[in-house]
Order: sequence, then structure tokens, then C-alpha cells
Amino acid sequence: MQNIYLNALNLISSLGPKRIKHLLASFKNNAAKIWEATISELKITALPSNVIDAFLYERKSINPELEWEKLEKLNIRILSQDDSDYPKLLLQIPVPPPILYIKGTLSPNFPFRIAVVGSRKISLYGKQVTEEIVYDLALNKIVIVSGLALGVDGLAHTACIKAQTPTIAILANGLDKIYPSLNYSLSQQILEHRGALLSEFPIHTPPLKQNFPRRNRIISGIAQAVLITEATLKSGSLITASHALEQNRDVFAVPGSIYNKNSEGTNNLIKQGAKLTTNAMDILSELNLQKAKQYIQTRKVLPSSPIQQKIYDNLSKEPTFIDLLIKRVELSAQEVNSALTLMEIKGMVKNVGGGQYVII
Repeated sequence: MQNIYLNALNLISSLGPKRIKHLLASFKNNAAKIWEATISELKITALPSNVIDAFLYERKSINPELEWEKLEKLNIRILSQDDSDYPKLLLQIPVPPPILYIKGTLSPNFPFRIAVVGSRKISLYGKQVTEEIVYDLALNKIVIVSGLALGVDGLAHTACIKAQTPTIAILANGLDKIYPSLNYSLSQQILEHRGALLSEFPIHTPPLKQNFPRRNRIISGIAQAVLITEATLKSGSLITASHALEQNRDVFAVPGSIYNKNSEGTNNLIKQGAKLTTNAMDILSELNLQKAKQYIQTRKVLPSSPIQQKIYDNLSKEPTFIDLLIKRVELSAQEVNSALTLMEIKGMVKNVGGGQYVII
């Protein structure tokens, strides 16, 4: 019964997480009493009069039981802060969502979560970095949290599915629709692989611009740490990093070329104190996870893509000019440069100057 009325309260446009929290405190955590409150009872709570008027007006057109039936038909569950499945880490953030809408499972057997975010318009380098680091984290049974967006988010979720590890997608709209629609198939794969779709927004809520910063605080708040793999200076993923710092979460960032705008955001984060990250081992070690030492000892840094393998096979301890390497491997200059940057970060190759590379 409590969740039925919490959902109804969440449908009132003049109420948000702060005001619902305030009302619950005023009415001894009884959502039904809030819903049925008179104007005089609501005035005692010290809510602004225009908010009270809007609440009373909107309440007339909402049937709590009927709205609950809509959720059941869509197989959407609700988690309130009193439910045992409600993420405990979210309760630590300044304004936790009063309720969460969920499809799937939060996989309690995988307690450690890392949020991974970054650019939507991702470079080849960013793609390689995201896929490799996330895949290695997922192999170590780390649940990855992201926003189901195009670019870094989608790649992060996909890498988890490849590693057969659950992943959690936080949406900025109601769970009755998938945004972006291009990732509908990915959302179904997330559910099929024991993952979850989460949102604080009721069904029929569109992906409005103002919803994304609110969504981002959940992405960081539900995880123990945040990794930004690639981001411009204006990337929305930097909002997630800001939320993470406010929530006392560890922030990791992958460095990139000083000439690439897609790396300006992450390079700047590192300047400001984010932990420089070149591989999954950096994160596992920093967070003192139990399996980190074993992982570090057994992990071999080997080419992880056909492009890297081709480049590696055409390099030696003798310096090779990059122009000659491009001719040997018969790939574009962009592909070779991107792969070499990543291989250098991973400690596979070294730039010895003058555009010459050797294997390590």
C-alpha cells in the first residue's frame, strides 16, 4: 500500500525528491496519509502555497490503484527507501530518490559497482579503452553502472554482457520507453544477463534535458567509484564526476592525447586529482579488492584486438618509423595512431622519439 501511494506522489509535477522527503517526515512516513491530506494539514508542513495548490489540483486526476496496475502490466517494480533491495549506497547521497522504478535485478551476489561514463561521440581510441578496461573489470565480477546512452555508455554495457557479468543502466525517462531507441536491443540483453534498468522517473516521463543531471547523481551514487574513459570539457559525464566527488566516491580517469578534444575533459580531471587510469589493474589495486593481487599477478598484457596484434607483429626491439609501420600493416594512419596510443599506455610499446616505436 505504501508504494502505491509513493508512486502516486511521484506523479505530482510540483513535488520532487526533496519535497516528498519533507512530506514523509511530516506525516510519519505514511504516503497514504499524505495523499489524502486536507489543505489545512498540508499547510502545517510549510510547503509553499502554490505547491500545495498544484498538488491538490493534480491529485484529482490521478487514481493511485490504476497507476499501480499500469506498472504491474509493464512488469515494473518499485523500490522505496524502506525496501531491503533499495541500494544502500544511494541512501548516503544528499537527496536520494524516494522511490526507484526497476526492471530486472540488482544482482546482490555482485556487491561491488563501478560507474563508467564518457562521450557519446566516441573516438576509436575511446572505444578501445572503454571496451578493454570495462571487460577486465567485468571479468573480476564488478558490476558496471552506466546510462545506456550512445558512445561510452553503450560500449560499457556491451562489454559486461560479453564478460557474462550483470550491468545496470540508469535512465533519464520512464521505464516504459527506452532512450535512445537505438539501444532497445541492448536494454533487453541487459535484462537477459541478470542486469537491471533503473529510473527515478515515473512511466510516461520523456527524456527531458533537465532529467539527465538528476539521472547522473544516481549513476555515481549507486556505485563505489566512477570511471570516465573519454570526455570533452563540456561532456555531461563531467557532471557525473562532480556528483561523485560530492558523494565521496573515488573518481578515475583515462588520459588521452593533448591534441584530442575528446580527452580534454579526462585530462583536466586528472589535473584536478582524479586517479590516472591506464587499465583495470589500476582501479582494482586502488580499491583494494580481494582479487586484485591475484589478477595483477596472472594478467598478461597482450594485444586485445586484431589491429593491435597486427601492429605488435610488425614491431620489434629495433625502432620502427610510424610511416613505415602504417605501410606494413596496411591500415589507416588514424587506426594505427589510436592503437599505438592505447598500446603505449598499456606498456606494450614505447615511443622512443622521432615518430619511432619499439615493443617492450
